[in-house]
Amino acid sequence: MKGMQAMSWLLIVVFIISSVASESSYTRIRGAGTYRVHESWVNWDTANATCTAEGAHLAIPGQVAEYVAIASLTTYHPYVGIRRQDGQFRTVNGTLLSLLAYVHWAQNEPDQSGDCIFLDTEEKALYDFPCEDVNVFVCEKPQSDYEIHDK
Repeated sequence: MKGMQAMSWLLIVVFIISSVASESSYTRIRGAGTYRVHESWVNWDTANATCTAEGAHLAIPGQVAEYVAIASLTTYHPYVGIRRQDGQFRTVNGTLLSLLAYVHWAQNEPDQSGDCIFLDTEEKALYDFPCEDVNVFVCEKPQSDYEIHDK
């Protein structure tokens, strides 16, 4: 019985430590959002599932400040929370891309090369990309969540 209690406490402590570690890896950028870069190379569906498991979503650049913020977090070109569904681009929250306050496609994009989107961090512009290809990604916590590190 004492062994079971000790194991239960150990699991609780591990859960708390992993939760704190996960939360502390998010960075709040004033005027933009709260983000976490994942520099593991995965396909879009895995990236989306990872963000959801963290209580977040793939980052949605919908304003100039958000494009700049996401681009400032990594030198790679991360997947973002936009995907073509039924012939139209939508955010992971279901919003039509055309309804966002700001959308900046790279020249000659979208070029129908894929249904998922990455952000070119140099141009701060969107490219369509095959969803099964691997890329880094950025998660975004909802606005109402905590603030961890201000930049």
